[in-house]
Amino acid sequence: MSTKTDGLPSPACQWAALVLRLAVVSLFLAAVVPKFSGGFQSVQGTVHYFQTQFATTWLPGPLVTAHGYVTPFAEALIVLWLLTGIRLQAGWVFACLFMVSLAFGQMVLREHAVAAANFNYVLLCCAGLYLSPHDRFRLDGGGR
Repeated sequence: MSTKTDGLPSPACQWAALVLRLAVVSLFLAAVVPKFSGGFQSVQGTVHYFQTQFATTWLPGPLVTAHGYVTPFAEALIVLWLLTGIRLQAGWVFACLFMVSLAFGQMVLREHAVAAANFNYVLLCCAGLYLSPHDRFRLDGGGR
C-alpha cells in the first residue's frame, strides 16, 4: 500500500476506500429498497421467493425461511454500517460473510454464473476490508 513519508495513507488510497465503500453501499441499497417498499408484505414476498427457489434443494426449509427474513434487514444494516463507516472493519467482515451466504445459495441452486458474480462482490468486500484502515471519511474519525 502506497503511503506518504509521514506514514499516512496516500490520498489515492483514501479515495479508493471511499469510492469502493460507496459502490457497495449503492449495490445493497438497490437490493434492499424493493424489499421494504411494500412494508412487511414485501419482506414476506422475499421469504416466499426464497422458499420457492430452495424448495427442491437439500437446504432445510427453516434455514431458508430464516435467511429470507434476515436478508432485507442484513442488507439495510450493511448500507447503514458502510455508509457511516462506524467500526468499518467489522462492517466489511459482515458484508463479506453475507455475500458468501448469497453466493453459496446460488451454488446450491446450481446457478453458477450468478454465484460467480456474487463471488466478485465478495472480492470487492474483501478489498474494502483491506482498504478500511486507510479510509478517513467515516463518522468514527477513522478509528477501527
